[in-house]
Amino acid sequence: MLIGSLLIAVTVTILAVYLQRLETQQWPARAMTPLETTYRTSRFRRRSLIHNLLILTAGLIAIAGIAGRGRLWMICWILVAIVLLLVMLLAVWDAFRTHRYLRQRLPEIQRETLED
Repeated sequence: MLIGSLLIAVTVTILAVYLQRLETQQWPARAMTPLETTYRTSRFRRRSLIHNLLILTAGLIAIAGIAGRGRLWMICWILVAIVLLLVMLLAVWDAFRTHRYLRQRLPEIQRETLED
């Protein structure tokens, strides 16, 4: 059980670090509008929080694996479930914010497309 828990913890940590690095490399180098700047800053903060929560989850999984069966093991796994539920709720909130941003930016995108 120890090896499996540590393997899962390392995998989740690598995934969180990869997603964070991917987030910083996705934006174009062109000048951004104030709306884009605000959205980018907000999105970076939200997604950084999600990635940090994933790293917390990995730490809890590792602690549970090292502790073995018992009270600490049960507490760690309950906290893992709660943190992952929070990650899912934050991801849904992020999706709604992204949808709102794209809806606000749609007229600008249409103007750029029609000008070409």
